Amino acid sequence: MGGRVHAKQVVLPDVLVGKTNRDIPVLLVPSPAADMLPGIEGIIGVTLLQAHRVYFDFPNRNLRWD
Repeated sequence: MGGRVHAKQVVLPDVLVGKTNRDIPVLLVPSPAADMLPGIEGIIGVTLLQAHRVYFDFPNRNLRWD
């Protein structure tokens, strides 16, 4: 893999991360074709969380992991 990806940096305000609400900086990138990642709503780096799984609930602004 290589090359460039066009992205826009924005901040998602007041996101519940674990038990803490935070303003989360994110990069918005063009989505792949619909059949490439069906059911995927977003991608997040999880190294800092030491997560094996991450659960997103965008309508309720909730993110959890284990």
